[in-house]
Amino acid sequence: MNERAQRDSPVTTQRLSLTRWSSADAPAQPELFEQVVTVLQPEVVAELPPTFHGVTSPEQARQWLAQQSQQSDLYLVRQEGRLIGFVLLHRQGDGGHLGYLLAKSAWGQGLAFEMLQGLLPHYQGQLRWIEAGVAEDNLASIRLLQRLGFDRLSDGAMQRYRLNLAEDGR
Repeated sequence: MNERAQRDSPVTTQRLSLTRWSSADAPAQPELFEQVVTVLQPEVVAELPPTFHGVTSPEQARQWLAQQSQQSDLYLVRQEGRLIGFVLLHRQGDGGHLGYLLAKSAWGQGLAFEMLQGLLPHYQGQLRWIEAGVAEDNLASIRLLQRLGFDRLSDGAMQRYRLNLAEDGR
């Protein structure tokens, strides 16, 4: 399977389905925009960049999806058909920057580990590394990244973690 086909094929785990979003999908999924608003609640996006804030209407949700999918590989995370989160991977040279979030109702169930454990292998052989930033007080995300094999690169208010995907370890 070529790299694009592999990235675009759905990822299924025991409890989740991850599908890559394209703006071309918008007309077929009008109910999705209400679900996006429900996921992007202030408590969920509090530590995320400003582009994640203030999505309060279906039209803003449509625009947000379009913007994010132009900048990154954007995956919609669903459980039993209902949108519960997103994974974003912004490519940078031979690596990428990872972002992820789950609706508050999905916290504490091991779903973040499951979604990333299911998705990250799809980038093996395509990228040499994946990095993620996490606030120092977000202990759940720090533990998640460490459990997935990410190594801490920096300390401070915003910590950086890296997962090496290259077979040579660089």
